[in-house]
Amino acid sequence: MGYLHCDRLCYDPADDMAMVVEDMLIARIPNATRVIGKTQGYLGLPLRDEVRNTTVDGPATRCMVTAWEPTPDELERLNAGASVHVVIVGTQHPPIMLEVGTT
Repeated sequence: MGYLHCDRLCYDPADDMAMVVEDMLIARIPNATRVIGKTQGYLGLPLRDEVRNTTVDGPATRCMVTAWEPTPDELERLNAGASVHVVIVGTQHPPIMLEVGTT
């Protein structure tokens, strides 16, 4: 699998300091059907288009699936009980599902 690494600059007003935070690694999901975001200046996010049966939208619900790999530091924090935070850019929160992949 190929991975892309993205960092972000975070500002903590309580400490009045900025720091670079390592984000999860973008993994190339098996059988990716397209890459989104690259033409908008982002790193590009490989995704796999799927159709799933969901409890809310029913059968034939179109979904996009991406794969992420935690950095060693993130994995250590997860194993110590830290939670996963989902950050949605913008003000509209789309329905999402989180799951653990088989690989």
